[in-house]
Amino acid sequence: MKLFHEPLLHFVVAGTVLFAAFAWLGDSEEQTKSIEPVRVGDGELKWLTETFKGQWQRPPDGQELQALITELIKEELFAREAREMGLEEHDTIVRRRLAQKLEFLLKDTAKVVEPTVADLRKYYEANLDLFRVASKASFRQVYFNPDGRKDAAADAADMLERLQAGDAGDVAGFGDRFLLGTEFEHLGEQEATGMLGEELSREIYAARTGSWAGPFKSGYGYHLINVSERNEQGSRPFEEAREAVSAEWLRDRQDEVSRDYIARLREKYGVVYGDEVAKLLSPGPKADVASR
Repeated sequence: MKLFHEPLLHFVVAGTVLFAAFAWLGDSEEQTKSIEPVRVGDGELKWLTETFKGQWQRPPDGQELQALITELIKEELFAREAREMGLEEHDTIVRRRLAQKLEFLLKDTAKVVEPTVADLRKYYEANLDLFRVASKASFRQVYFNPDGRKDAAADAADMLERLQAGDAGDVAGFGDRFLLGTEFEHLGEQEATGMLGEELSREIYAARTGSWAGPFKSGYGYHLINVSERNEQGSRPFEEAREAVSAEWLRDRQDEVSRDYIARLREKYGVVYGDEVAKLLSPGPKADVASR
C-alpha cells in the first residue's frame, strides 16, 4: 500500500486534523466567552448578611460569612447546570416557586401606587360592610344544670320570678357552677356563639338591657340572663378605620393587578383544555377554551 507512504497524503491528513482542532478550540472559546460568570458582589453580600441577621438576630462572623458565600456559589452553579440539563422541566416545586416569585413581584408593583385620601374614602363608602364594628354585650347569668336537678327548667323559672320581683338579693350564690363563668364583659356575638351556642347567643343580643330574662336553653342547660350593656353593630368612622381601609384597598389593588396580568398571559400563551377538562369547567368562560 504505497498510498499510505505518500507525503502528500500525510500533509492532507495533518492539515485536516489541525483544522478540526482549531475549529473545536474556537467554538469552545466562543462558548466560554458567552457564558456569564457567577458574580458575588456587594448586593449579594448585603443580602446574605441581612438574611442571616433575620434568622439569628445577629450579624454573621467572618467564618460564617465565608461559608454563606461558598454555599451561594455552589447553589448558583448547581442551578445553572441543572437548567442546562433541563432538569427544571415538569418539576412541580420549581414551577410553583417561579409562579410564587412572579406573584410577589406583581404585589410589589401594586404597592408602588399610593392611594389618596379621596381614593380611600370612596373605597370605604363602597365597602362599609368590611368596616363594621361587631355587636358586643356585657351580661351576667344564673345557670341551672339539668344533670344535678330534678327539674332544672322549673327551678330556673322560679328563680326568674324572684329576680324580676327584686327579692332575690345577691345572685352570686344562686344556680349552679358554670365552667365558663357567670359574668361576661364586652363579649362579641361571634365569641358568644362559640362559647354558649347559637340559640343562647341570639337571645342575649335580642334581650332588653337592665332586666332578667329567660330561662334560655343551651347545650349546657338553662340560663337566666341580665344584659347590662350592649353596643349595636355599626360602621366604624372613616378616621378610625383608615388603616384597615388602606390595607383592604391595597389587597384589592393587588388582586386587580394580578387578574389583569393573568388575562394578558392567557391571551399571550393561550390555554388548551382537554375534552374532559372542558366539560368540567363548563359553563364557565369559553373565550380561550379549546379542546383537543
